[in-house]
Amino acid sequence: MKFSSININNFRQYYKTVDFDLSTSDEKNIVLIGGKNGYGKTNFLLSIVWCLYGEKISQIDDNFKKEIQKEKNYSSFMQQSINWSAKKEGIDTFSVSIFIEEIELPEITKLSSNANKVIIKRSRNTSNTEEKLSIIDPISNLEIFDEEEDKFNFINDYIIPVDAAKFVFFDAEKISEIANLSIKEEGSFINDALGKILGLDTYETLIDDFEFYINTLKKEGATKNLQEQIIDKEKAIELS
Repeated sequence: MKFSSININNFRQYYKTVDFDLSTSDEKNIVLIGGKNGYGKTNFLLSIVWCLYGEKISQIDDNFKKEIQKEKNYSSFMQQSINWSAKKEGIDTFSVSIFIEEIELPEITKLSSNANKVIIKRSRNTSNTEEKLSIIDPISNLEIFDEEEDKFNFINDYIIPVDAAKFVFFDAEKISEIANLSIKEEGSFINDALGKILGLDTYETLIDDFEFYINTLKKEGATKNLQEQIIDKEKAIELS
């Protein structure tokens, strides 16, 4: 999976439509984005995180969380995110689109056959505070999902899990902080993120399910007298 291009429209420093071509080749497969302080590097990162996770951006980065708290809440924070020049011109909508390629997609009737690309777009209207998330098949240009829960689950399952996003999306200045993590409590967020990326949480859940299933079979196969003893023990444990 790779982000091939990002389109930012009237979001913070990005006036009108700004396109970022992130395409790579075998010889040139790393994309670096740099700039002076205040020129929009952090807001470029914010635009991606917001596009994918919306109101959950406070879970991704502590700096985003602090900015939201400074503005009192998420809605007030987003009201300040429209480009000032666009606002003076009477424009009340901003948006971010991400074109994602080489992704393994589930079999969904609205997707074109052999589809491996999607466009994820989030827009917000500052007049009525309406925020819309769309996941689009770039071939048919049709929206793949109708329900918000399905859209979130798709991003969480097929793009980047929200619990792993804090490990994927972070300001480069945090690299030194991460390198200095020493005790378990400080590094717990990395453990959680890696668990999501590697599927360890799914593995642990599977182990728990198997243990529960095996114990259930053992109880069902036990003699009546033994089943009564097991029930008494379970009630005693629950009471304790």
